[in-house]
Amino acid sequence: MDLKAWKDNVYVVASLLGLLVWVVWRASSSPRSDGGGLVPNPSRFPLGLDIIYRIVQRMRESTFLEYTHEILDETPGRTASLEIMGKRLVLTDRQENITAVMLTQFSHFGKGHTVHEVFKNVLGDSVFATDGHAWMRSKDQLRPHAARIRSDDLAVTEFHVQRLFRHLRGSPDGLEVFDVIDRLQLDIVTEIFLGTSTDSLEHETSPFRDAMETLLKVNTRRIPLGHLAPLLPDWLLAPASSRKVERYIGGLIDKTLAMGNEELKLKDPATRTLMEELAVEQPDRKFVKDQLVSVLLASKDPVTILTVWTIYELSRRPELVQKMQDEIEEHIGIDTIPDMDGLKKLTLLQNVIKETMRMYHPLGLNVREALQDTTLPVGSGADGAVKVAVSKGDIILYSVHGLQRNTSIVGPDADVWDPSRWERWAPKSGQFLPFNMGPRICLGRNFGQLEIQYVLVRILQEFETISWCGYGGKPELDKEPMRIKVELNTKFASPVLCKFVSRK
Repeated sequence: MDLKAWKDNVYVVASLLGLLVWVVWRASSSPRSDGGGLVPNPSRFPLGLDIIYRIVQRMRESTFLEYTHEILDETPGRTASLEIMGKRLVLTDRQENITAVMLTQFSHFGKGHTVHEVFKNVLGDSVFATDGHAWMRSKDQLRPHAARIRSDDLAVTEFHVQRLFRHLRGSPDGLEVFDVIDRLQLDIVTEIFLGTSTDSLEHETSPFRDAMETLLKVNTRRIPLGHLAPLLPDWLLAPASSRKVERYIGGLIDKTLAMGNEELKLKDPATRTLMEELAVEQPDRKFVKDQLVSVLLASKDPVTILTVWTIYELSRRPELVQKMQDEIEEHIGIDTIPDMDGLKKLTLLQNVIKETMRMYHPLGLNVREALQDTTLPVGSGADGAVKVAVSKGDIILYSVHGLQRNTSIVGPDADVWDPSRWERWAPKSGQFLPFNMGPRICLGRNFGQLEIQYVLVRILQEFETISWCGYGGKPELDKEPMRIKVELNTKFASPVLCKFVSRK
C-alpha cells in the first residue's frame, strides 16, 4: 500500500473510531429553534458515516465541490445540515446566508475552536485562525504592511519574473505552469515580507514550499472530522514537513530577534520588513511565526491560483490572447515595462481577471463556527424562505464557488468562463466576492491584484503564444474542463501543461 492510500485509510479509520468514543447521539446539542427551522440532513447512517465516506471518496476524485452542489441542488433553500461524528455542519451557498456570516451577523460567527485546532500547526494564533481581541490585534498589526503597495514591489517582481522567463523559454515542449508560478510568487513574497527570498526558481527543489503544501493538504482533509481532528496531529501524518517549516521560518525569526529591539528600532520604519516590524512590536517568537506563515500563504496562494487559472483559460483561447496583446500594445507597449498607471488602463485584462475570480475563487469553500445560538436568514421550510436554526458550536460551510456559479445570479452560462460578461453583467452587493466582505475582507487585495496583473502582462509581452498541452497523453480528455481539488484553497486536480513561444 502506498503512502497516499495509507493516509486516506487513516482518515476513514479515525472516523470509524468515533463509534467507540461517541456514546450520546447529539441529544444534548440538538439545534434550538430560536425562531428558525431545521434543514434537510442527507445522511442515512449514524454519526454521518456515509457522508464521511463520500467526502473522502469525492476528495480523492477531486469532485468535492460538485458533491456540495449535488447536496444543495436537492434542497429547496440551498442549505443542508450534515451530522458528522456528533457535530452539525450547515452547508449553504445562499447569498443571504453568506452575507450574514461575513457581514450583517459577523459577531455571531467566527473561526472558532475547530478551525483553530485543525490548522493550529500551520496558522497558529494568526489573523486567519483567531477571533475577538486576538484577531483584532493581529489584523491591526498586519494591516500597515499587507494593505499597502511598497515603492519597490514591482522592481522585486520584475527581478523574479526574469527568472521565470528562463524556465518558460527553456521548455519548448511545455512545462507545468502551477509549479513555476507558485515558485515565482514564493520568491517574491519572501523577499518583500521577510527580506530574504527563497530563490526557489533557482533550485530543483524547495523544501519549505513542499512542506507547506503537505501540511495544508493534511489539515484540509481533517476538517470533516471536526472535534476529532486532533486525533490525527501533524506530527503523526506529516512529521518531516512540520520540521522543515519550523526550520526555515524559525531560523529567519531567530536571526531577526537576535538583532535586538533597539537595533531594529534604529532602522527606518518605511524600510523595515514585515518580520522586522512584528519583532519590534511584539518580540515573541511564536507570535511572529504565526503571523508570517499566514501572510506568506495569503499573499502567495491566491495570486498563484488565479494567475494559473487565467493562463489555463488563455492557453485554450488564442484569439483572446491576441486581443489582450493588442490592448497592452496600445496602452503600455510590448517592449515597455508596465507601471501601475499603465495597468489601470487595461480594461480587457481587468475583465479577464474578474471572470477568473468568479469562476475559480481561491477560497471556494470557507468555514465559520457559530459563537452563539443564532439563525441564518433563509434556507429552511418547504420553499427555503424560513430562517435556519443554528446552535452554538455548529459549523457553517459556505460556498462562494456555488454562489458565483449560481445561474439565477450570473445567468444560464454561469459555468462558462467568459470575460465578455463583464461588459453587460453588474453584480449586486454580495453576489461577487473576490476578496470576501465585511470585517474579514482581504487585507492584501491591492497587492494581490497588482501581482496578478503585472505577471500576466509581462508574460503576454514576452511570449507570442500560449498553448494548452492537454492532460499529458490523454487526447480524449483534453476538451474536458479541469477538475478542482480542495486543499484549504481550490487548486488544480491535474498538471497545467502549457507551451510558451517567444516573440521573434
